[in-house]
Amino acid sequence: MFSKLYSYLKNLPRRYIWIAAVIGVGVLSVILWNLYGSVYLVEEEKKKNDEEKQAEEKTEYIIQRIYTICEDHEIKQVDELPDELEQEVLKEGEKSLTEDALPDGWYLTYEQKRNHEGIQRYQLTMIEKLCDECAEKRYLGIHEGKIAIFKGEPSHGILHDDLDGKFEVKEVFRERFEEGIKFDDEEEMKKILENYTS
Repeated sequence: MFSKLYSYLKNLPRRYIWIAAVIGVGVLSVILWNLYGSVYLVEEEKKKNDEEKQAEEKTEYIIQRIYTICEDHEIKQVDELPDELEQEVLKEGEKSLTEDALPDGWYLTYEQKRNHEGIQRYQLTMIEKLCDECAEKRYLGIHEGKIAIFKGEPSHGILHDDLDGKFEVKEVFRERFEEGIKFDDEEEMKKILENYTS
């Protein structure tokens, strides 16, 4: 059988053999493309759809800070967790935030599951005594009948240093120290102490 086919092909002009070979390679290419190329295209399409879905899914955080002593507060909306919370609060492999994962002082006060727009929202609240601005301020006041250094605004501060109870409050200046005497640096504080205690 092969000998008859061989003798038939041998008698054909060479150009027909080349045409048949090109057609055969073309048919083989189409068959291979249909088998393997379509799998590749399907995988690429799936990958593209997954990337689009991830781009559509968004998590927003509403960060609220409440300061109990200075009675200040701030609220801001962000797309990423603040540095002090870090991404470790998200459980590995999960996309939801849990109260257990939050550091001390932080509370999960609101959670909105992913909505039809692909957005998930969390409100996180931090309760602290003083805001950063007030924590930098100092004033002299009275603690247990003695002059002491306080952080914050006068009458809205917290004890910073009791100065080892070294400085008595003179009755004539008591009201002034009860209101609080602000100072900017240690030198100014020493001058105030010298003026009010000598």
